Amino acid sequence: MPGDAEARAFLGRLYHDAPWFMPYLAGTVRQLFQRAQIRDLLHSINLDDAFSPEDLARLSVPTLFLWGRSERLLPDDHLRYFREHLPRARAPVQIDEPEDFGHCPHLDAPADVVRRIAAFGASLSAAS
Repeated sequence: MPGDAEARAFLGRLYHDAPWFMPYLAGTVRQLFQRAQIRDLLHSINLDDAFSPEDLARLSVPTLFLWGRSERLLPDDHLRYFREHLPRARAPVQIDEPEDFGHCPHLDAPADVVRRIAAFGASLSAAS
């Protein structure tokens, strides 16, 4: 992120609706991405770090997977991958695609995230 304009563009991709204060965060985000630890992390991530189909198949816990329709950071192929490989036979899996969620739904709509998690938990209790 060479400048604040790139930082603002990155932040704009994180949100469904960018908050009014987003332009004021650009400098701070840019500084965070210049930290050696963050740069080292980003440069070290590769496909070997991703969940393999076998990793996902071993999941045996109920899973709520939220993927916002306003996702602008990760490609749609990632959603297709999880749809294909999350196990449904071993434990309940629910995949939701809320319209008003971006990459960071906990920032976009924290109360809605909590409601969805609580409803998922309640559905598990009702089913058992």
